[in-house]
Amino acid sequence: MDLNTLRRRWLKTHLQELRAAKNKEEAKGGMLRFVGILCAAIPLLTAAVYFVGMRYYHGYVGQFGLGSTEFSLPADTTLHLGFYLLIKLSLPFVLPLVLTVVGLLIMLSVLFFKARWRLTLSWWLFRFFVLLPVVLKGVKIAHRYPAPLPSTA
Repeated sequence: MDLNTLRRRWLKTHLQELRAAKNKEEAKGGMLRFVGILCAAIPLLTAAVYFVGMRYYHGYVGQFGLGSTEFSLPADTTLHLGFYLLIKLSLPFVLPLVLTVVGLLIMLSVLFFKARWRLTLSWWLFRFFVLLPVVLKGVKIAHRYPAPLPSTA
């Protein structure tokens, strides 16, 4: 047998083992596990939002020298405060994220219609990221080690 035949056999057995492992995980119930995680995460997220709202209320009342137990705050108001503050906190990060997504969509649409630009860009990316000396050195090192062969035991 030549080396290529041994590599093909090893790859075939390796892929069969991977498929068998995936089937075992699917038999356990992939969707059921996701629903379980989701049901566990919803109360945790609600508690985190409630905690943010209570911390804000405690700090606000503390500015006037009052205790947070003197004026009790309803749970829905506390959740509203927490949600509002979390949105307000994440608002500075939304504009750069939206601009990045819009820029990527514009760039992809332009590259979709301009074949010459797409080829030029791919040539430069190949030149910078594939033909770097570090990458070429890694390729030389990787070619020294053959694929593992199946055991005959």
